Amino acid sequence: AGLDSIHVCTLAFVDNHLWIGTKQHGIKILDVKKNNMRSIDYRHGLINNEILCIRPHGRNIWVGHSGGLTGYERDSVYNALWN
Repeated sequence: AGLDSIHVCTLAFVDNHLWIGTKQHGIKILDVKKNNMRSIDYRHGLINNEILCIRPHGRNIWVGHSGGLTGYERDSVYNALWN
């Protein structure tokens, strides 16, 4: 899905990359220097595709979902779930 057809919920700027959290399409990451975009969704380790917040903290990027938290540290992904 292109950006014109998605509901954007949150934005974060990390190391020349704009992280775009969406309502149903996971995360879109725009490399502002190369002007290209990639996507991360549940197939890449997210708990689900509803992204409520994105917060960089040190080497980590924390992604809040409706049912948990996903953390990224460079190439590692880890999840915490709650009910």
